[in-house]
Amino acid sequence: KYGFIPIEMQEGTLILGICDPRALLPNTEIAELARVSEIKTVLCTPEAVALAIAQNYGGQNVETGASV
Repeated sequence: KYGFIPIEMQEGTLILGICDPRALLPNTEIAELARVSEIKTVLCTPEAVALAIAQNYGGQNVETGASV
């Protein structure tokens, strides 16, 4: 829905990769869920975000499309 993926933590800050720089993310809710004080975003291609989501959360093998 929002097109983002968590990338890393840096000193209490969650770095999110987003594919649309104009997207309005629910930063407060994300920060509360992640238990961080700050969120920063970096721009990623839509393909990179989709691939990362599929690899980490999708339950499918991205290369073959088979369920794992």
